[in-house]
Amino acid sequence: MDDSIKRRNAVRRDGQERAHAARKQLVNDIDAASNAIATAVRYRISTIHTNSTSIASQTQTLSTHSARLTKSVKQWQDLADGARGQLKEVGDLENWAEVLEREVKILEEAVGMVRGRRA
Repeated sequence: MDDSIKRRNAVRRDGQERAHAARKQLVNDIDAASNAIATAVRYRISTIHTNSTSIASQTQTLSTHSARLTKSVKQWQDLADGARGQLKEVGDLENWAEVLEREVKILEEAVGMVRGRRA
């Protein structure tokens, strides 16, 4: 009977040792998995932070360039408006010159007709 108790105790200890080893392995596996997940999450958070900083910098640069472009467009628009006004003045002057030229031709013809009568 003593042998059967010893065997039973040995089997129980062996089962307990295996259960303990399995628990220990499970804890190690869970710990390794959580460390792997935490490392991946930290890497992604770092990447997100880096991208966020880069986007903020690019946003500031884009805003500055947009302001410069707006100012440049305004200057070009003012220049175009001025040139358009000057072209209109040149066109008005040209029309005025043509009217004067026609009137001078009419006067020349009238003077020529008057001179032709006197002759």
